[in-house]
Amino acid sequence: MPFLRVSLHKGRTPAQIRALIDAVYQALHRSFEVPAGDRFAVVHQHEAGEFFYDVSYLGMQRTDDLVFIQIFAGKVRSVETKRAFYRDVCESLASVCGLSRDDVFVSISTNAGEDWSFGRGDAQLIESRAR
Repeated sequence: MPFLRVSLHKGRTPAQIRALIDAVYQALHRSFEVPAGDRFAVVHQHEAGEFFYDVSYLGMQRTDDLVFIQIFAGKVRSVETKRAFYRDVCESLASVCGLSRDDVFVSISTNAGEDWSFGRGDAQLIESRAR
């Protein structure tokens, strides 16, 4: 049930954005134990004066193609699963979108089932466990 938030510079086409989101979700499905159909995402495009990063922090060579990927997940994954996902998403975005691996910045946050409502004012993840 991850919620995906992607931030990037303005200028990509709707087709490029869709390809990016598709590539991330395919990696989530393959490497992050996300079931098919569990797809919730929002994309934020920013002007140059609204998007900041260090071009060389930790030895990277970042460009204006940089993409920030925030994943809010309700299930804690192992370090091995996270590392596999980081590799998979970089490879996917390089292959599908032509992004440099240095331009893929990922942050994962986890929380509990009671922190999610998928609609109707219900806490579906709590209620499904009570059944």
